[in-house]
Amino acid sequence: MMDFIGGEFWYDPRYQTNSVNIPVQGMTYLNGGEAAIRLICDYLVSHGVHEILLPSYVCSTLVDAFDRYGVAYTFYVIQDHFRIDLDHLLKIAPGFKALYVINYFGYGDTDEEAAVLNQLKAQGMLLIEDDAQAGFNRVSAANVRFNSLRKMVPYDGSLFYSDCDMSQNLAKFVGLPNHRLPVIRQYRQTFARLIADGAEDFDVLNPLFEQSERHYYADLAVLGDPDERAAVERLDWAEIEATRKANHQRLCARLADVPEIEIIFPKVWPHGPPLGFPIYVKNGRRDALLDYLRERQVYPPVHWDILDDARINKIPQTVAMSAKIITLILDQRFDLEDMDYEAGVVRAFFGH
Repeated sequence: MMDFIGGEFWYDPRYQTNSVNIPVQGMTYLNGGEAAIRLICDYLVSHGVHEILLPSYVCSTLVDAFDRYGVAYTFYVIQDHFRIDLDHLLKIAPGFKALYVINYFGYGDTDEEAAVLNQLKAQGMLLIEDDAQAGFNRVSAANVRFNSLRKMVPYDGSLFYSDCDMSQNLAKFVGLPNHRLPVIRQYRQTFARLIADGAEDFDVLNPLFEQSERHYYADLAVLGDPDERAAVERLDWAEIEATRKANHQRLCARLADVPEIEIIFPKVWPHGPPLGFPIYVKNGRRDALLDYLRERQVYPPVHWDILDDARINKIPQTVAMSAKIITLILDQRFDLEDMDYEAGVVRAFFGH
């Protein structure tokens, strides 16, 4: 078992192979999810699209991107289990030319959602799918789709697909410097060395990480790095997916009987790996559980805090969701023993 669970990714040779293991035909390799959104915004504005439909549960940085390009947004309702309120979407969709959907936590869409999205696409809506929380959506019918690989593996990039011609938009970003990449590579190399040496003090990593994050949002680099792409393409994605799904099953088995939490996705989606294991914590105890987990070396990712963002906090249901959610760790760095420990910490907090 690892000494801790969570944190940023470090270089891990266990999943590297010598062959390309993912379908990359027709894909453009961008610098990351932020770069993909920048390219999409540039395309929309250049084609006279200045309004878009967004889901009501979104990250502030996504809204920042649309604000920078002057693209207005209207929110459609996301329900408690991260499913689209289809009646609400269909009611407000007329008049819009672009629809943005998110593959939340990599758990995919339902048949009903897919049918409505395809219906809107057939009516001329530009369908944009954000797979930033997923690996590869193999059944998407979206016009544009992209992922954010740094959320899954220790490499920067985004595999970007579009059936629209974005070549002129992409050309605007050629040659722009990438200040983040050397910093985050140093971070990942240092992290891997500390892990190998059995170190316990990781504070040396904090300045590198903070600097890399500042560059990520400040840089205008859109094109991805070829070395990062080569590494991503040769990862053993089948094994990564299998490990994540096995860890999901283990957490389900260990936590299904805890009445103080609600497992949001009891089943994984068959078409890709889950990002994490999201749960709702009842009775206003989310923050206390987060503190308890961190004290015991379990570090869930920080969630979107939309309460204080006046642009986003329009729908009370979504604000309530953001105040009670935690995503437990299940990624490929950790094994079933780690999942038992993580679930045990949650159970102990509630006295089980």
